[in-house]
Amino acid sequence: LEVQGFFTLKWNDSRVSVTGQPESNGNVILAANCVHLLWTPDVWIQDLVSFGKHSIIGQLARLIIHKNKEIEYWQSVNLRLTCPMNLDKYPFDQQECMIRFSSNGLTNDLQTYEGSIQFSETAHLAQGALQYHMTLEPLQDNEYATQNCKNGAKCWPQIAAKLHLDRYFKNHALQVFIPTGCLVVLSWISFLIPPYIVPGRMVLLVTLLLVVFSTYASQHELAPQSSGVKIQDIWFLGCIVFILCAIFEYAICLFLKRSMTRIKRKKITKILEKQEKEQSKNRIFSIRQAPKNGSEFKPSLESKQVGDMSVSHNRDLLELLANPAQAVLRNPGQTDSGTSYGDVNDQNMEGEEILENIDHASLRLFPCAFAVYVIVFATVFLV
Repeated sequence: LEVQGFFTLKWNDSRVSVTGQPESNGNVILAANCVHLLWTPDVWIQDLVSFGKHSIIGQLARLIIHKNKEIEYWQSVNLRLTCPMNLDKYPFDQQECMIRFSSNGLTNDLQTYEGSIQFSETAHLAQGALQYHMTLEPLQDNEYATQNCKNGAKCWPQIAAKLHLDRYFKNHALQVFIPTGCLVVLSWISFLIPPYIVPGRMVLLVTLLLVVFSTYASQHELAPQSSGVKIQDIWFLGCIVFILCAIFEYAICLFLKRSMTRIKRKKITKILEKQEKEQSKNRIFSIRQAPKNGSEFKPSLESKQVGDMSVSHNRDLLELLANPAQAVLRNPGQTDSGTSYGDVNDQNMEGEEILENIDHASLRLFPCAFAVYVIVFATVFLV
C-alpha cells in the first residue's frame, strides 16, 4: 500500500530559546536540514517498508520554531506500507489496512501523542484507473491502547486509523463477466445446428472454448496473486464447464448416431444373407432326355428361379426400407463425405429424430442451468 501525504510533527521543547531578530509574528523559520540539531520525538510506523521524502530543488519540508517554544516540522512524504489482504473475493474484495504511528523506545509515561490521521480522497491512479474507494476510520485510544499496553505493563503512545478499501468492480463486470457470459450463451446456438453438420458445430464450440481460455489467461496475469482460489477463477471455471458440456452433448449425439447406424447395418446384412440362402435352396435342377434319333446323349442341367423377386431386387427393397431417402445401400464403411466414420455431412442420419430431441432438450436445460449458476454465484459471493 502506497500513501502520499504530509507528515506533521509538533512538540514543545523548553530548552529552545529564540535570539536575534525574529519575524513579526515571533516565529523563526529554519532550513529543514537543521532538524537534526534539535531533539525530535521518537516515531515508529507499523508495517513500514519505505519512507520517501519529496524534493524539487530541495526537500519539500519546513521547520518552524514558534515563540511559545513549540517546534513544528512539516514534510511531504510517500509512505509504502505492507497491508495483509485476502484476495479470495477478487474483484469484489474489501480490504482493511491499519495505519499506526507509535514510539520505538519511549513509553507512554515519557512521551504522549495527540492528534489524528486525516484523509482526503484524491485522484490517485493505478494503471490508469482508481481501483478502490477509500475511506478512513480514525480509532479512539480505547480501541487499540488496551491490546498494545500488555507488554511488561508498558504502554506505548499511539495514533492509529483504519483504511477501508472497496474495489470498484464495474470495469471487471464489463470486461470479464459479461463477455464470458455472452460466450456461454453463444454456445447454445450449436443446439440449433443440425447434428450432421459436424465442421460448423465443432468449429463454433471449440472457438468459443479457446476464447474463454485466452481471456482467463490474460486476466490471470493482471489479477493480484493469491494463495487461494479467487471468485474470478470460479466464474471462468463455470463458463468453461458449460461450453465443455455443450461439446460433450454433441459427442453423445455422434456416438448414438454411430451406434444406431451399426446396429441397423448388421440387421440388414443378416436379412440379406438369410434371403440369399433361401434363394439358393429354391433353385430346381432337371436333366434333359436323350434324343430319339440315337444321337449322342449329352446331359445338361437347367436351373429355374422360384419366386417373384431376385436377390438384387430384394437388396433394393431392403435398402428402401432401411433408408427411404437413398436408392443404393452404402458400403458399411463409407458415407457421403467418403470417410469411414459416418458422422460428416451425413444428412440421412440414423435416428435423426432422437438426436433432434436431445438437442431440443439441451436447448431448454442449458439456459436454465446457467441461470441457476448465475443466481447461486451472485448469492454466495456478492450478497
